[in-house]
Amino acid sequence: MRTFETKVQYNGFEIGEFTDIAHRTLEETLLLVDAFPWQENQMQETDILTFPSVTIENNSGNYLKLGCNYSREYQFYFVSEGSLYVNMVNGMDSVADIIEHFFCDKDLTPFFRKDILHFLVKRHFVAKEFAYRIRWYKEIIFAILPLLAICAAIIILISGGNIFLTLFAFVVPFSFGSGLLFFQLTYLVQSFGRTISISRGVDLFEYGFRNKMKKYSKSQIKRIRNYQCSGSRNIFGFFTATLIEFNDGDSILINSTLISDMTLHDKFRWINKIRTIERAFPRIIIGETIYGVKY
Repeated sequence: MRTFETKVQYNGFEIGEFTDIAHRTLEETLLLVDAFPWQENQMQETDILTFPSVTIENNSGNYLKLGCNYSREYQFYFVSEGSLYVNMVNGMDSVADIIEHFFCDKDLTPFFRKDILHFLVKRHFVAKEFAYRIRWYKEIIFAILPLLAICAAIIILISGGNIFLTLFAFVVPFSFGSGLLFFQLTYLVQSFGRTISISRGVDLFEYGFRNKMKKYSKSQIKRIRNYQCSGSRNIFGFFTATLIEFNDGDSILINSTLISDMTLHDKFRWINKIRTIERAFPRIIIGETIYGVKY
């Protein structure tokens, strides 16, 4: 019996975040649609293509996405050959008819109107892996600037000239470059080999070494402390560290070489327990230690 991949999104889910992903028959898909809590998960006016929904993908790579607005109208989005089509229907009978047409590979375009949106549309229909690790290419690019500063300082020192001007011209770029590399190294050491798998809409997330991940619950978070540099133009502003403490006394330390603080805090947007602590310089991280004090 023919099956298509079906998946679900609820309120608060982010782009590419889906759950209940499985291959289902037409009958199973209709049961999934009928059992979906549409009343509690209605589309917002600001929603574009990511909203509470049921999404179906056929064997040709076409997508059919169903949501429900506040007028109790069911809204379909159909993606075929890079184009987006939209249709609104009333009642589950009409919903079932369109889904059945989709399963039978019938042309849906006569029932839909073509939408003007076409740029980056597919990412709203494809499941994404929310696993964050060190992005080495970004770290290498980031290291180029301080390395150039150190090289420039050495060249200035070798070239000679007025001793005081030479020392000044050496110390400034050398200190700048060495400082950035030092903080980058301490942050990379703490993140090395670790992964955090976390999305916005799901309560559970995992963190740890890739072969030894531990599950945590957002509902059990006691406090979140975010350490960052003060001042919007601080050259060390790239370095942030987030300490997450749980009700059972456990805690985890996540820094910006693994996932940016803005991305991480967006996963906790419903949790009003984030406290930002600003310092002139970033926190020094060595292993599981911040500033030499065991957290």
